[in-house]
Amino acid sequence: MDTAERLYYLLDNYIKNHLTETEQAELKDLVNDPGNEETIKLLMDASWENPNIKWDFTEGQENRIRQEILHHYPFPKKQKRKTSRYVILAAAAITLLIIGPLYFIKQRQMTGKEMEQSQISFNSNDIKPGGNKAILTLENGQVIVLDSARKGKIADQGGIVALKVADGQVTYDTAFTKLGGIVYNTLSTPNGGQYMIELQDKTKVWLNAASSLHFPIAFNGDDRRVDLTGEAYFEVAHNAKKPFYVRVNGTTIKVLGTHFNVQGYTDDENITTSLLEGSVTVGSNKAGVPEEILLPNQQAVTTSNGSIELLKNSDIELAVAWKNGQMAYKNESIYNILKQAARWYDVVIEYRGILKDSYTIDLPRNTSVIEFMKMLESNGGVHFELKGRTIIVKP
Repeated sequence: MDTAERLYYLLDNYIKNHLTETEQAELKDLVNDPGNEETIKLLMDASWENPNIKWDFTEGQENRIRQEILHHYPFPKKQKRKTSRYVILAAAAITLLIIGPLYFIKQRQMTGKEMEQSQISFNSNDIKPGGNKAILTLENGQVIVLDSARKGKIADQGGIVALKVADGQVTYDTAFTKLGGIVYNTLSTPNGGQYMIELQDKTKVWLNAASSLHFPIAFNGDDRRVDLTGEAYFEVAHNAKKPFYVRVNGTTIKVLGTHFNVQGYTDDENITTSLLEGSVTVGSNKAGVPEEILLPNQQAVTTSNGSIELLKNSDIELAVAWKNGQMAYKNESIYNILKQAARWYDVVIEYRGILKDSYTIDLPRNTSVIEFMKMLESNGGVHFELKGRTIIVKP
């Protein structure tokens, strides 16, 4: 295997997180070895391809690599020829090992001037994004840490079996068992956590960070009722004979079978219900407030005084971006963005001064906290300093 092929092999496995420590050191040495200058030049020749190498990057991976590499190695505008994969890989190796970590993120790239003005230290200890973390509390008080539990049966309560079927997913066996009474479990996610649960009736619920769902392990009555704190996305299994109710902070949402998102953290001023398909009825516990019926692409906002405001033609995709692995905001308050980021990254936000409002960003949810802050800084009007797990925000 020649040097060019070896560089490809090492970089390919670096991206897949398959490199050993020895191979990582080898890749760094190859890129920095002056003796490989001609090989690097050859790799940078956009007209050269090696048909003997089997490429297995997806088109999306190549596009993300190209986006990042062209930021650091822009080609002249007059150049029209196709950029070869070796160009991308060689530049990627240099970026990875000399400039710093390579993040495959969909974002507006910062200019060199913005990079210089950034107050975020590249030597700071970066903070990873949240992940699949949750605890399951049984009726008898037993606590099961799901992120460390093995796959398979984790609880058997009167014949209703809870199963961890995958990382980030727990489900309840559909076999109906007549219980002596209603048995409740609670699924809770910490700051920096998320989890999906499939209830006994096949309803699926995705919990966002710092949220909890209190639910019966079997719906034996005339309806299906759960209690939510925080935020969750629901795909309710249709059952016309058993309506499904979600109660959150004085708001009750009634559905027969539909897809919707509810955000109702205790430190939020409002409770927002966003409907993707079907219909839902949103009611308030305040006397005299009429229920509102939502249709797809509408939102119901329940205010702190119990009133309900119906918003039509809402951008529902933004409301469920978190469930789809994105941090997406359009003309959103910086304070709201950072409040949600604090939950996802499990950090403390400290403000020093009045900030510009508002911001539009679109990032993968697995972006590290430094990359997240860099993106916000690139919009202007805000600067960050990272100290431990505290983010200091300044105009």
